Amino acid sequence: MLQQLLSDHALRCGERSDLLLTSESPRRVECGYPVAFFAPGTAESLGLPNIGRILALMNRDEPLLIDVGLRPRRKWRLWLIIAAIILLLILLRSISIYVSALWFGSLGYEAVYWYIFKAKTILFFGFALLTILILRACLWLIERAFGSSTWGARTVLINNQPINFSPSRFARPAGWILSVICGLLFGLSMKDSWQKFALFFHQAAAPTPDPIFNKPLSFYLFSLPVYDLLSSWLIVLAVIVLVIVLVYAVASTSELGTAFVNLARGTPIAAISCAAAALFVALAWSIYLSRFPYLWNGHQTFSGVTYAEANYILPALLFVAVAFVIAGVTAVVNAFAVKSLRLLLIAGAAPIAIYIVGGVLVPAYVTSFIVKPNERGRESP
Repeated sequence: MLQQLLSDHALRCGERSDLLLTSESPRRVECGYPVAFFAPGTAESLGLPNIGRILALMNRDEPLLIDVGLRPRRKWRLWLIIAAIILLLILLRSISIYVSALWFGSLGYEAVYWYIFKAKTILFFGFALLTILILRACLWLIERAFGSSTWGARTVLINNQPINFSPSRFARPAGWILSVICGLLFGLSMKDSWQKFALFFHQAAAPTPDPIFNKPLSFYLFSLPVYDLLSSWLIVLAVIVLVIVLVYAVASTSELGTAFVNLARGTPIAAISCAAAALFVALAWSIYLSRFPYLWNGHQTFSGVTYAEANYILPALLFVAVAFVIAGVTAVVNAFAVKSLRLLLIAGAAPIAIYIVGGVLVPAYVTSFIVKPNERGRESP
């Protein structure tokens, strides 16, 4: 009955006469009358009072808008399935832990197993949460710096038809997804390196120093591996933050043709300078640590530091590390005072130039024209 009434009303309004109230193809019919709302699949369940109200609306000479909305989705089923999967994974993992504990206990090493389990758990959750917090804090600062207009409503043309969409609906969830994925990956990576952290926190005394850096042996056996892990972790985080800042800076411009000009002005250059400062400092620490493995590098006749490395490469790497620290300080000053893209590029290029000259060109010249003619005398301790 309701279907026939709506069809007749559509004919009276000059609209299509094939109006369907189905959940598969909900329609929104504008005949220019007051609004009546129907849920799909409920036409047959409408009582006489509701039909009376519909007839009263149809008899009026004002515009009628019939909106057939979608039925509310039952999301609780999806959450129930996700919870069931998580509980199943926890159950399977608990069984594996219990069996492993029984096996270690049968050998008399139950305490060792629980120490390893505790170390892995602390490293996984510690670095996962710390990574998520750092990335979320950086994203929060970036969002406040650029404002909500960066991901405002945009209009794109598809088949010559304008379509409006709002990137802000996807930016925040994407930030959370990226933070959680990075946190899980770093947590799993650090969990597998539990032995290095265990040796670091329970290192034995080995005060014998090396002849080049005057560092104790315990530094190379227990401390340096952990420092390398932390350095790599910080560099990756700094790179991720810098890429996010660049994406926000490009998105803050209205036209792609002005994107490069937009990067060199105001908020974008300040945010890029701050992110670059963090990356410069992380690179400085990594380059400083990269000097120590030269002690056990292998060569044709011996293992250790060569004449060119001891007198040119290692000092050059130290200068590069200091130059990156200075570049980081310069980037911070540039972010809050100068705000110049040229100054930022110069600050980043200076350490690279120092490395090319002092770490590549000069050692190559010394090796070819000074060391090789008298290699035995130059490489003697």
